[in-house]
Amino acid sequence: MIDLQTKTTENMSEASDHYDSLVRQSEIFATVANNLSSLMATLEIQRDQIGVSLDKLGSLLKVAGDNLPKIESKILEIVKQIESGVRASNDEIMATVKAVTQTLQDSHADMKKLVVEVAEGVNKDVNAHIRQLSENTNKQVLALDKALSEELSKSITTLGQHLTALSRKFVDDYAPLTDKLQTLVQFARRI
Repeated sequence: MIDLQTKTTENMSEASDHYDSLVRQSEIFATVANNLSSLMATLEIQRDQIGVSLDKLGSLLKVAGDNLPKIESKILEIVKQIESGVRASNDEIMATVKAVTQTLQDSHADMKKLVVEVAEGVNKDVNAHIRQLSENTNKQVLALDKALSEELSKSITTLGQHLTALSRKFVDDYAPLTDKLQTLVQFARRI
């Protein structure tokens, strides 16, 4: 009996859960139904508007049907005018492109000539400057060589004079000493 009561309780609980799920789904269904109703009303309005537009288009086509040959001839006339305007514009554009191309080619040739002339002028100036620097350097080297030779000669002469004076001084200072040493050596030989 307890088992039966437990099973009944479980079944009731499960039935309650299913009922809650059914209620939730019915709420969703009601929302979807309301949305579909709004959509249907909007579609009905659009269908009516399309019908009115088709009626107006039919009337327009009836009226235009009589004037269609006139419209066609006017369109052909406009197309011819546009075509001649495009051709004239195209011819003008081509002439302008040719003129600009020729001007650019002339400018390029002039610029190239100018660059060559400037480069040659710069090369001449640089070469002249290098020649002048080389000449100046040679002159300075020669002057330096001459000055060094003169100073070297003066230095050697002065050094020779000093050495001569030093040698005389040495001889003057050590001559009496060598005389005394010679006397001492002779005296020592005698003993």
